[in-house]
Amino acid sequence: MGYNFLQLFTSKTIADLGIDSIWGISRSGELPRYNQDLKSFKLIKGDLSDYRLLESLPEFDAIIHAGGYAQPARFMKDPLSTISVNSTSTIELIKKLKDNGKFLYLSSSEVYSGSKNFPHEESDIGQTNTEHPRAAYIE
Repeated sequence: MGYNFLQLFTSKTIADLGIDSIWGISRSGELPRYNQDLKSFKLIKGDLSDYRLLESLPEFDAIIHAGGYAQPARFMKDPLSTISVNSTSTIELIKKLKDNGKFLYLSSSEVYSGSKNFPHEESDIGQTNTEHPRAAYIE
């Protein structure tokens, strides 16, 4: 999801929004092909479950956290990293906000698992079976 979200940014939109620079953290270290011309983009290859990486980051005016595992095979193989990226890493990223900074956390509709309402509302609560193999991601 973060990879797709990043494709919204171009050098023109960055200038129009008054943004000085954008940083991205990616396990693959790959930049979307649409962003190859970004002059003010810093790409870091790393894993958000790595506390040392998070600790080394400066403070930011805004953070968009879209770092959750998207592939079921990956998060089922390593549920503890999945939980860490969605909880501990989120807390550490929030600590990297400047005063009055903004934080956007992107997730998936799977957090509403079992909800009969559609479209989902933020106040909806899913009904996850914690013994389900995908529970580490859903929760």
